[in-house]
Amino acid sequence: MKKALFVGSSLIDLFLHPDESHTAITNGHVSLLLGDKIPTEIDKMSLGGNASNVSVGLARLGISTSFYTWLGNDVLSTEIENTIEKEGLELLTEEERSGKSGLSIILNFGKDRIIFSHHETRNHVFAPPIIEPDLIYLTSVGDTWKEAYESVVEFAQQKNAQLAFSPGSKQIENVSDVIIKTLSTTKLLFVNKQEANRILKYVGEESDDMKTILTNLSLLGPTIVSVTDGTQGAFARNAEGEFFKIAALPNDNAVNKAGAGDAYASGFLTSYLLGYDTPTAMGWGGHNASSVMKKMGAQDGLLRAEEMQSIQNGGIIKGEILS
Repeated sequence: MKKALFVGSSLIDLFLHPDESHTAITNGHVSLLLGDKIPTEIDKMSLGGNASNVSVGLARLGISTSFYTWLGNDVLSTEIENTIEKEGLELLTEEERSGKSGLSIILNFGKDRIIFSHHETRNHVFAPPIIEPDLIYLTSVGDTWKEAYESVVEFAQQKNAQLAFSPGSKQIENVSDVIIKTLSTTKLLFVNKQEANRILKYVGEESDDMKTILTNLSLLGPTIVSVTDGTQGAFARNAEGEFFKIAALPNDNAVNKAGAGDAYASGFLTSYLLGYDTPTAMGWGGHNASSVMKKMGAQDGLLRAEEMQSIQNGGIIKGEILS
């Protein structure tokens, strides 16, 4: 059985639905009255963060998964730890824990949302665990992340493990030579179109053409590149240099967008680890993302192995050649 190690920050997602009679939405802007006491429904409280979402997705699809994260000593940290263990993941973290864990408050307005996010400021140090992973998935890490990134890349090289990479918001805000070095050793890259162009802008190669984006990212090192683009679907370039696209699956029952990109990555990555080709991997990602959007939160809708296999047997929608 393939073994995957995930490295990234974790947090609690709190989904709230403010009373619409107390809010005004105009041209994409939400207005609230200072001093107002707004009635709010609690839609969901769950484990969150890129690494949490994708690692849970792989575990549910049958991949043996370990999760290296940083925890505090507060009640949020206890909730994160309990949830990780319930999902059947092996939790790896520092023995000495202090401070708080992260929290995201998601205000839901129909199918759109606003996110208030807190990431605890800490020195993120990656202490190589006693583990032999086939693949390491490196993603969002909070402040002071560069040393941890360099340590993970070195660990992957030492273990001859494939590196999958999905930079988080802190990394995209501060694209640097550390990101470029990480890309040079990356096997699979997962980004959205905006993130892709933030990376490419750093090397002077940003573009609006998807084939050009995929090609330029691959020139930085990744063998397989996956780029999502919201309602436009997802695009990929495989190891042979072929380009593929998959449309966003029709989803009239969608209730939220949170976690759709992570669900896509977990479906794609699982399919890849099981030996399927890139068009099939895109199909797994698309169906997983569609399922997540039908439920509140980033994880409740993640498909399990038997559900995905049923979709596979019934005729999965796959990626097509990008002309």
